[in-house]
Amino acid sequence: MTAKLGILVRRERWTLSFRGLILVLLAVVITAVTGLHALYPFLAITRPVPTRILVLDGWLPTYDINKAAAIYLAGNYQHLLDVSATYDFQAIDQDPGNAFVVTRILVRDGIPPREVNPVVFEGVKIDRTFYSAIAVKKWCGQHGIPLQSLDIATLGPHARRSRLIYEKALGNGVEVGVIALDDPAYDSRRWWRSSEGVREVLFESVAYFYVRFLFLAPRANEVHLLPASE
Repeated sequence: MTAKLGILVRRERWTLSFRGLILVLLAVVITAVTGLHALYPFLAITRPVPTRILVLDGWLPTYDINKAAAIYLAGNYQHLLDVSATYDFQAIDQDPGNAFVVTRILVRDGIPPREVNPVVFEGVKIDRTFYSAIAVKKWCGQHGIPLQSLDIATLGPHARRSRLIYEKALGNGVEVGVIALDDPAYDSRRWWRSSEGVREVLFESVAYFYVRFLFLAPRANEVHLLPASE
């Protein structure tokens, strides 16, 4: 009687069989594994362009500097710009990642001292990579070096985001290449097996999509270069 009153309705529906459920779960697992393997190569791209300028990311760890030096010596570069920021709470002559330490390492690895150029600017709290690009542009202008193209050497999964930010900061007139240096702190092929790899790759994934779709370039893009002499 209830059904006749229109309260309940009997319907047939399709549902997954046990075999179908296994196939769906298998597809999910395959997709997840493929994504894990593809994420690092997507972020850590290496696509240099014809240029005489190699920019060394100021946040590159010192244990990767020798790799950057080898890339410089193997290429057709004439200027190596080591860009870094300094802050009020930081003593520039004591910070282990400061430009002077980097310069000594680069010269020790065979780069002529006259070709190593520290580009030091007053640090900012946000958009550090963006202002690094502006510092490079300003330094080149002050030294009469035409800035038509450059390569950035940076750490692994930061590469794609670095290139995108430099392109936004420098505009269409400058061709930007990038070289990703592996971080020996973890295995890049299995980055999800270490806390360092998970932290770095997942952070850079979120940061890249933020820059790609939500980032707005600062209106005030002036930077203050500092003397770079020991």
